[in-house]
Amino acid sequence: MTLRLQDDPSQSGFDYEAGFDIDLAPGQSIAIDFDEGSGGFYIH
Repeated sequence: MTLRLQDDPSQSGFDYEAGFDIDLAPGQSIAIDFDEGSGGFYIH
């Protein structure tokens, strides 16, 4: 899974990008958060 975030629509490209390998079993879910101060995306 690749996550991308563009903070400034007047600029091209993405300000933040992260890749994660995630294996979910049926019935499982994930939550994705973003915190610039903590370094970007994190999953829990």
